[in-house]
Amino acid sequence: MQGLELKKLDRYILGQLLGPFFFFCLVFAGILWLNQALAIVDIVIDNGQPASVFVKLSLLLFPKVMESTIPIAGFAASIFVTNKLFGESELVVMMSAGRSNHQLTKPFFTFGMICLVLMLVMVHFVNPWAKTEQLDRRDEIRRQFITQIIQPGEFISDQDRYTFFFGEKFPNGLVRDVLIEERISDTETVTHIAKQGQVVNEDGQITLVLFEGSIQRLQRGNNNLSLVQFDSLAFDLSSLGGDIPARESQISELSTPALLAHISGMEADLPALIRAQTLLHERISITLLVLLAPALGMATLLLGGFSRSGFLPRIGLGVLLMAGINSLRGAAESWGSVDIHSWPMIYVPIIVTIGLILLLIWLGTKDLKTLFRLRKDVFGAAT
Repeated sequence: MQGLELKKLDRYILGQLLGPFFFFCLVFAGILWLNQALAIVDIVIDNGQPASVFVKLSLLLFPKVMESTIPIAGFAASIFVTNKLFGESELVVMMSAGRSNHQLTKPFFTFGMICLVLMLVMVHFVNPWAKTEQLDRRDEIRRQFITQIIQPGEFISDQDRYTFFFGEKFPNGLVRDVLIEERISDTETVTHIAKQGQVVNEDGQITLVLFEGSIQRLQRGNNNLSLVQFDSLAFDLSSLGGDIPARESQISELSTPALLAHISGMEADLPALIRAQTLLHERISITLLVLLAPALGMATLLLGGFSRSGFLPRIGLGVLLMAGINSLRGAAESWGSVDIHSWPMIYVPIIVTIGLILLLIWLGTKDLKTLFRLRKDVFGAAT
């Protein structure tokens, strides 16, 4: 019967954690997504892309955003729920009924396992796929050379043959005050001038349709200038920008199983092997940290037991500890990439976090006032 009651309490606490977790995920992901989506807005507008491109690129940001959000949301949910249970005296009742700090930790580790599974899917599979899709789409935009040459108010040269100038451009592909100068030879130049133009992209064929303009052909050898007026003229841009290099794949685009296979076949390239090995252990490290973050938040608030004056100092301590671990993780990633044998350094934050949780749980079972009094007596006697 007692075991059944413990399971009910575990399920109750776990249920209390899930709601705030999804709420914090929504809030933190929204903030991070909005910050990164602003850069995509500039890319879409500057390159004259439709709104569907913005939607697709924005959705591809979410896996990376969630990679940063899940650990924070899990930690924040554990802080929030522990504080709530203390404030409503539910934890006090559980402790009075004989529930130890170690037993109270169990539902938080179960919650950490849920976060770990979400993080594992995101970091090891979804995020590499999303990065590939995002880089492919950006490369496709880059290869639409018209997006490179239309820079309002600037003279843009290509292949030492063409010079482009556009006075204004609009998101729908409309441009105004167009000048295109083509150098046929050292003695012959053809210049297209138009009041406005329209970019048309059909099946990869990019054409600039010019309206109300003229073609001026200048032959310097005999100073011969010819002029032709036109109402509309199609200028083919598909052949321009043919020297844009192909996109190189990045190692971060590989899912973890593919990354493991890649590592096994690259012993000869030591720098690349170190980068791949570091990436692999970084993924494992951040996944393990998600498992421990909720328990760290809970253990911090249990420190010192119930307090009538509130738990704001402990919440502040928990935030400082989590920030310190994240800073340590950044440093550990640098240490782990020094050489082929330094990868264990990447797991230093995990070891530190486990040590902090055990220390905080142990301190939570002690009377801190008695410990401080004992320390004062010991050091006082020593002096």
